[in-house]
Amino acid sequence: MRARVLLLLSVVIGVGVGVGWRLGWFGTQAPSRPNVVLISIDSLRRDRLGLHGHRPQFAPDARVSPNLDALAEEGVVFDSAWTTTSWTLPSHMALFTGLSDQVHGVETDRFRLDPLRGTLAEAFQRAGYATAGVYSGPYVGAKYGFDRGFESYRSEVLPTDRMRELVQIRVEARRARGQPEPDAELLDKMQHQVSHLDVSSPRVTESALEFLDEHESAEPFFLFLHYFDVHHDYVPPPELARTFDPDYQGAMDGIDWFVRDDVYDRATRKRTIDDRDLAHVMALYDAEIAWVDAHIGRVIEALKAKGSWENTIVAVVSDHGEEFFEHGYITHRTTLHTELCAIPMVVRLPGGEARGRRVAELVRIYDLAPTLLDYAGVAGLPEAEGRSMRPMIEGRADVPRTAMSRIIDFPGGGAANLQGSWRDQRYTATRWFLVAGEDPSGQFLLPRMAGDAATKRPAFFIFDRESDPGELRPIPLTDPRAVDVIARSRPDFLASEAHARALSWSAPSARLAAEETDEELAILRGLGYAGEDEKPARILPVGPFPAPESPR
Repeated sequence: MRARVLLLLSVVIGVGVGVGWRLGWFGTQAPSRPNVVLISIDSLRRDRLGLHGHRPQFAPDARVSPNLDALAEEGVVFDSAWTTTSWTLPSHMALFTGLSDQVHGVETDRFRLDPLRGTLAEAFQRAGYATAGVYSGPYVGAKYGFDRGFESYRSEVLPTDRMRELVQIRVEARRARGQPEPDAELLDKMQHQVSHLDVSSPRVTESALEFLDEHESAEPFFLFLHYFDVHHDYVPPPELARTFDPDYQGAMDGIDWFVRDDVYDRATRKRTIDDRDLAHVMALYDAEIAWVDAHIGRVIEALKAKGSWENTIVAVVSDHGEEFFEHGYITHRTTLHTELCAIPMVVRLPGGEARGRRVAELVRIYDLAPTLLDYAGVAGLPEAEGRSMRPMIEGRADVPRTAMSRIIDFPGGGAANLQGSWRDQRYTATRWFLVAGEDPSGQFLLPRMAGDAATKRPAFFIFDRESDPGELRPIPLTDPRAVDVIARSRPDFLASEAHARALSWSAPSARLAAEETDEELAILRGLGYAGEDEKPARILPVGPFPAPESPR
């Protein structure tokens, strides 16, 4: 009897001590479940990182991404990761929901996430995680639904009171280039195009460090950080600019990159910048990557200093890449080619699990959320199309994946830019569409395949990335490989359409984002996202893209 009493007493004491530790009665302890830090680097190309073999053209001994390279050595690198589009809003929504763009439905900035869809932060919050996010670009804002599930979701987008100072920097840059003083009209445009001169990484990092300092409880945390400085304009600290192009003697800089006539003539769609000046701008882009990499290094060091590192999953990913005339354009939100849709993805797991592994199989940006939830032991997102990458990470067999990307864009009141793409491990199929009109109900636009005599544009471009990794030489549509790719892509396109139709959807009023304020429009114009004309009062969703058909 005495033994039973002692046993019961020991169980009660053990349970009480366990509860006491969880409630913080005896100070803090490492959480039993891993912390998760998710870092998004806006506009970062995969092929500009050291961990993917990049060496700076004019400074081959300089390292562009030493902290990310070190993280890759401790974690898992996905060598064939692809995003869902070539701009920030839809791709981040895919990252947060585990859904492709068509299915999450936020494909233009007129929409926010449907309240019926779940997010990564909400899943962590339900599981008892402390959740915090810091973002520095307007298209990751709360108005689109990104704040859902975060106890704190902090903006580090350019403060309005800094705009006038940055306009003056623009004026001085024009003077240094020998350009005339801006007239009233140009000055007004410059006022709307200043936010990409901002340097936000220090603010993002300080907010992250503040959260880590204040988080002393036993509960695990989910921290999301969005770094924006790699995005154009390319204005790194002068010492970094010199590091990556020490011998440059020209006058080209990265200011006003999106709108300069000495870079790109928009009327003729012709490049006007010469090769050496373009190479210098790409060196400035490298310097911006190094700048953000250094700030990520500070966050990693803080995790180590606080003793959290060994129990923290760290994932780094980009939302899309950046073009430097590979397909006739600059920046992004233009096409769906490899320089824009191939993204870096690195996941570092606690305890050195899968250290140094390289995964060659194709994965998608919307596979990352299910993977993080899987490794954290948290219930997944029921509607997610993405699948955990754990089998690949652990070297087990997995069903091959395909990646689809889309653009539904209405740039500056001009013609709609409608594109869709499909990729498997080797091939890419890119499709172009035109707007045929509105459906009779007036609820959405009707797309049709481009490729008729009027446009002289083929409906499909098929690329073999094994021999043409830059997607520069399309295969003739009569080639048996092209016919096979079109046939194999068809079921995936149809399945995505069917998945979107099968979901329950809220009323349109619940899915519309708030109209931009004058201040927000100024920021968006500054990023090259909003045209000078007023946006249409009504942006219609786009109906199902036509199913692929064989050219035969």
